[in-house]
Order: sequence, then structure tokens, then C-alpha cells
Amino acid sequence: QHFEYVFRAIALVACGDDRPKQILETVRLPLMTKANWNIAAAARMLWAGERDINKLIVGTDANSVAFIRRMLELVSWGKERLLSDKADAVLEARTADTQLQGLLDQFDLEFTKCAQVAVACTIGDVDTALQAEADAWIAQMEAAKWSLQLPNEMMRLGVRDLAELIHDLDERSAEMVRTILGKIEFFEGA
Repeated sequence: QHFEYVFRAIALVACGDDRPKQILETVRLPLMTKANWNIAAAARMLWAGERDINKLIVGTDANSVAFIRRMLELVSWGKERLLSDKADAVLEARTADTQLQGLLDQFDLEFTKCAQVAVACTIGDVDTALQAEADAWIAQMEAAKWSLQLPNEMMRLGVRDLAELIHDLDERSAEMVRTILGKIEFFEGA
């Protein structure tokens, strides 16, 4: 549900409407790849005319497979239904993605601190000053109605399952959690 408008925009391009392609290529797909969603190759294959699910899902994880299946389903709807069902999909994708990318860039240092603290907590070597900085930022974000505290606590306990971490989160909070998890995996050498 969080990514429905993105999947629809991808399907629109596959159905011959190139309007959302530039924002998908330059913002959304790189952002999703950075957050460990492996759908970019499948999207490009759909745009090139591929419709075989077995070819589209090669080398992807279970979560990405579900997304790719949804994109293929939406392609089968055709351009008219996609546009009539959600005429503003292109505009929504463009607006939400540029705003979200700005937030992700703005908070990169804080994401790094959260990731470093989570890794340190799992090995029992926590820098208390760094943890205090991360905790203060998370408290500020929670006060601003972001949902980051519970996923951060889970990551500090060693949870690395993305689906479990973002369950019931709004899309923007989920993107932030994905970004932090990506940094954790980098630090852990995953």
C-alpha cells in the first residue's frame, strides 16, 4: 500500500505513458534501490516489454518479488484503467519523491548515528554520547509524528528483517528505517 502510486507510475510507463519515467529513473528507483528494494531491473524489463514473472524476479528477495508481482498485475490493467483509477499518480510520485529525497539527504548524519548505535548495541560496545545524540534525534522525530522509535529499538536488539521493522509504518517513516537498515548492513559488512 505504501508504494502503490509508485507501482502505478511504473506500470504507466510499461503501458506507453512516459511522463513518470524521468522521476522514476532519477529519484524513485535509485531511492528504492538504496533502501534495498530490488525492483529497478524488473521495472526496466517491464518497460522493455517483458511480462514473464520468472524472468522479472530473477535475483530478487521475497519482498521485492511481491512488489514485482503487483507491478505486473497493474501493467495488465492497461493505461486507461491506470489513469482513470488514479489520474494523479504521476504528480504524486514526483511530489512525494522529491520531498522525501530531500528529507533523506537532510538526515543522513542522523541515520548514520542511529545505524552506528544499533550495531554497537548488538555487540555490546555502545558509545553513550553517540547513543544520547541518536536518542535525542529520535525523540524529536517522534514529537514531529514520525514513527522511528520502535524500529530503532528493534534494530538495537538485532532485528534486521525489513518487513518486520516497517510493519504498519507510514511510507516516509518506512523509507527512513530502510535507509538506517541499509547503513547497518554496510557497517556489519552484510
